[in-house]
Amino acid sequence: MTAMMRSNDAYLGLPHDVFCFTVIQELVASELGLEVGEYTHMVGSMHLYDSDRGKAEQYISEGYQRAAEMPAMPGSEPFVMIGKLLAFERKARVNEESDPDAELGEDYWADLARLLQINFARDDQEIMEISARMRNNFYHSFIEDQRERKSEAARRAAAKVKVEQA
Repeated sequence: MTAMMRSNDAYLGLPHDVFCFTVIQELVASELGLEVGEYTHMVGSMHLYDSDRGKAEQYISEGYQRAAEMPAMPGSEPFVMIGKLLAFERKARVNEESDPDAELGEDYWADLARLLQINFARDDQEIMEISARMRNNFYHSFIEDQRERKSEAARRAAAKVKVEQA
C-alpha cells in the first residue's frame, strides 16, 4: 500500500497517519485473506510546528528507538471485531463494567479492549488490575505511559486543591 500526503506534521501527524493507514491495510488484507505486504508513506511537505519543537527535540535526544511490530491481527472477521471494539469503547468511556474476554474473545481484540479500559481508568490501581490481565507484553510501554500521565494529572490536581485551600 502506498499513501501520498500533500503535507504532514512530523511530530504528531506522521506517526498517527502511518499507524492508522497500516491498520487499515492490515484490516483489508485480513478481510480478503491476503498477506499484508509493504507500506510506503510519501509526503510532499513535511513540517514541524513550533509548539512541538521541544517535544520533538526531547524525543530525538532519547536516541535510537527500537522498532517493534504490534501482534498480528487475527484473520477472522476483522470488521465485525472492530464493531465490537467500538461498542466496548462506549462502555469503557463511562466505566461501565465489561469483560473483554467475554465480549471480544480472541486475545488480540481483548487486549485492545483492555487498552481502552486503561485509557479511561480512574487511577493507578485500576490500571494495574487491568494490565495484569493483558495477554501480550507488547503493550507494556503504552501502559507505563498511561500510568505516568495519570499520576502526573493526579499530582497537578492535588496541588491545585492545595493552592485553592490556602
